[in-house]
Amino acid sequence: MIAIVLVLLNGFPFNYFDASWPVGLHITDFVVYIATFVSLLSGIIYVVQNKAALKE
Repeated sequence: MIAIVLVLLNGFPFNYFDASWPVGLHITDFVVYIATFVSLLSGIIYVVQNKAALKE
């Protein structure tokens, strides 16, 4: 949810810090990647824990 807000704000709170980063790297991108990883991990954990319910 936080990553969606940052993307919709176009990285507003972090734009001031991105100037010192190399071109093409943004703090917002890292937040989006972390959120994507956590979301996928959560989905995998859900499927593994509910195998029996999914087989029915």
